[in-house]
Amino acid sequence: MERGRTNHLRLMGAEQQALFDQVETEGAGFAFVVRSMHLDFLKPARMDDVLDVVTWPVAVKGASIMLAQEVRRGEEILVKAE
Repeated sequence: MERGRTNHLRLMGAEQQALFDQVETEGAGFAFVVRSMHLDFLKPARMDDVLDVVTWPVAVKGASIMLAQEVRRGEEILVKAE
């Protein structure tokens, strides 16, 4: 799910490594951190399952973004997160 969040942010134009590099070289910058998560585990995944993580924005505010995610095995939803 972390990879899904990172990829979603990159597609929105926020490459986290570039943000970290900016902090190291310029001393000012920002990074995205997970402050809280709500998870609903609906069904188990099994070893060797091929899973998809679907991520979409719920709310974008000045200094925060709320994302929703689902972990799916085919059409079956295994985990919901916000």
